[in-house]
Amino acid sequence: MPFHAGQDGQLWLADQGAIPDSSGMLQGQRLVAKVRSWSFTSTTEILDVTTLGDTDRIYREGLRTGSGNAQIFYYTNTEGTGNLSELINLQMGDRKDPNSGGISKDEPSKFTLKFLIGLEGNDPYYLIVRCTTTSFSLSMAVGEISSADMSFQFNGAPVRFKL
Repeated sequence: MPFHAGQDGQLWLADQGAIPDSSGMLQGQRLVAKVRSWSFTSTTEILDVTTLGDTDRIYREGLRTGSGNAQIFYYTNTEGTGNLSELINLQMGDRKDPNSGGISKDEPSKFTLKFLIGLEGNDPYYLIVRCTTTSFSLSMAVGEISSADMSFQFNGAPVRFKL
């Protein structure tokens, strides 16, 4: 199995309810960025269920949560698709209603992200999660590639992964 490097990484976006097929393809998925780096963390709460009379502590698994971050590059292919403006629109939410007080009426899980890690032949390695962006920062500098840093929180378990 070959190793995969940063140039293999891609960020795909699909609608909130998109279901992946057996190969990891999401209905309506679209390439929005090249990924420089990304990470995700999964943590599980540990519950102390020790009772009176026990001589040792006893623990059980509790709720699991996931979060992650990514540094992505602004990317537009020859067809003009794949850009960060869709991610920015999802992050900012619908705040056009002056009576809303700036509170978004969007659903808590706005979209499905698919991180493509690389391919071995036609066999993709990926992570697919439903999530909400918790922070998004876009930066540009003269002579540099435009990039964005984003953090996200999983909504539920990962939808599918092959790592």
